[in-house]
Amino acid sequence: MLGLIKILIFSGIVTVFSSNDKYNPNPSLACTHKIINDNQLLAAHRNLPCGTKLLLINPRTKKKVEVVVLDRGPYGKFKDGTYKAVLDISLAAQKGLKHNGKENLIIIIKRIGWPQKRKPNS
Repeated sequence: MLGLIKILIFSGIVTVFSSNDKYNPNPSLACTHKIINDNQLLAAHRNLPCGTKLLLINPRTKKKVEVVVLDRGPYGKFKDGTYKAVLDISLAAQKGLKHNGKENLIIIIKRIGWPQKRKPNS
């Protein structure tokens, strides 16, 4: 008997976060509590578990990057209450996708890995 294979693919606008974010004077990651490193390929998502691996594809440039969800967000909303972006990404991810930062970045997002389960202390 074959099990179900869940494939998560979605698209939407993403925003960029960095260690110099004026809205977050203490820029640490929710999952690790470490300070944000702008050179790491990271993402923030409201619901995906920390440690989830995602493949991001920029349809305009055809560039791809793999990121790991290590934070919560984005939380910016439109006037109607809907969220503006589906994902926050690090500066390194933005550069890897060859995005100039001047217009909205709409990407395709595909889950390529779940977080690894921790082994209990022996």
